[in-house]
Amino acid sequence: MAQKKKAAAKKKTAAKKTASSRKKVSKKAVKRSTAKKKTPARKKASAPRKKTAASKRTSTTKRRTTSSRAKPKATGIEQLSSGARRLMMANLGLYAKVFEEIQDQLHNAREAIEKARKEAPSTQKELVKRGEKLVDQVEKMVKQANVPTSKDFDKQVDRLSKAIKDLRKRVR
Repeated sequence: MAQKKKAAAKKKTAAKKTASSRKKVSKKAVKRSTAKKKTPARKKASAPRKKTAASKRTSTTKRRTTSSRAKPKATGIEQLSSGARRLMMANLGLYAKVFEEIQDQLHNAREAIEKARKEAPSTQKELVKRGEKLVDQVEKMVKQANVPTSKDFDKQVDRLSKAIKDLRKRVR
């Protein structure tokens, strides 16, 4: 039995060692993957090759196509990223929409002013007629109620002032 226990203990220690060695290997692998990638070694210069006519033609055409494909320097809107450009265009669209709505409101206001100017003389005449009718109605109501008017008050004031003058002459 003692031998079985020793054998079991040896197996356990051997298993622990293999597990720890596996961990060490995996840690090294992680370190390698996170380490900077090495740049590939440059090829050594070989002996210069002779250019054939066909290779000369292709190399010059390649140069021409690459130079003709060179993009002109971008200025202004072209330099923006696509997201920024879309955002800027959306803002411009919003400004254009607001401008159009203001133009419509201005047009409607001008039409309303023009309409009011055309209707103003007829409206004024109508209001003057209504005012004259109202004054006539009030005068009729005052006459019917025997309420003295301003003319009647003026006449009474004149009579009273004459009477006062007469009394003063008598008293003196």
